[in-house]
Amino acid sequence: MASLRVLCGIAALGVGILGGMLLYRSPSGRNETSSYGANTYGLQRDAALEVFTRQIADHPEDYMLYLRRGLTLQGMGRQEEALTDLTDALRLSPPVLTAEELGDRANNLALPETHRWTLARELHRQRAVALEALGRPSDALADLDAAVALNTKDTDVLERRGIVRTYTGRIKDAIDDFNAVLNRLPIPTAVVGRANAKYLGGDYAGAAEDFTRAISMSPDKGLYAVWLLKSQLRGRLAIPLKQFEDLPKDNPAWIGINALLADDTPAQMAASLAAGTAKDKALACDGMVFLGEWLVIKTDGRNAPAAFKDAISACRPGTMPHAVATLELRRLATAANAPAATPAPKAPAIMRETPAATGVSPGI
Repeated sequence: MASLRVLCGIAALGVGILGGMLLYRSPSGRNETSSYGANTYGLQRDAALEVFTRQIADHPEDYMLYLRRGLTLQGMGRQEEALTDLTDALRLSPPVLTAEELGDRANNLALPETHRWTLARELHRQRAVALEALGRPSDALADLDAAVALNTKDTDVLERRGIVRTYTGRIKDAIDDFNAVLNRLPIPTAVVGRANAKYLGGDYAGAAEDFTRAISMSPDKGLYAVWLLKSQLRGRLAIPLKQFEDLPKDNPAWIGINALLADDTPAQMAASLAAGTAKDKALACDGMVFLGEWLVIKTDGRNAPAAFKDAISACRPGTMPHAVATLELRRLATAANAPAATPAPKAPAIMRETPAATGVSPGI
């Protein structure tokens, strides 16, 4: 019975680290499905699909019908078919002006040219969503580039492009997009997006600064606290004593925080994550990425490449965990091939209270 309780505890820890914090989700977390499509007629999707299909048969050159059917298919999860319809809609749609060319007319949706401009942006944005869902982020970027070209001030599309640029390893370009958004509006998700890009680009001090800002904007976000701690550990930065004092003691992020600060062996961490992912196989992708990062942070990192390679196999392309694993593996390979460098200075002592002092269970 005692050994069974230990195994259950390990499994609970693994699930807690991965499932409780959604460690590697997209920073936006928004629903990217348009309000067009089935809602146009107030119909259920199946019924709407039949209506649009009949109408397309009668009017095969009407790009709006392909847009509506494509978005209906997208809402049903039928991304390949949706992509075909959205592509046909773009092929058939009339030429449009950019926001700069429209000038003040861009504010008047009653004008035909402004309406066409709005639909063109929506078409490119939604086709990018379909391409992302199909694991084709590089292709999605072409549509997001087109949408930005139509309106260089569209913060939603700029932020989305920043996220996808991060996924494809275009870190500097991604940061430029997030900067463009933040120069216009203080959007918390853009701060987090920029922090993620800096982190994956190796700018751990810059990432820590942005994650700290994100926490101040959304103090209940335990997820940001975990990424902040990872940035500080990897950048050998000081960790303020009261950094997490506003994080509720029952926040699942404490499991990840304690996992990063505890003195577990690699075998213990691997066992806890393996038990957690065995209990919920949907977490296998996140589990391998977290293990790879943990090995980089807590050990010499020599075993991390194997974890990241497994993560690349387990994670869908065009997602944050796949991007993390891919860029980490690339960074480790570059470091391994680089000439020997001067030994790094010793990491500063971690300034923190013990879990017992804070009243938080170590969870390990």
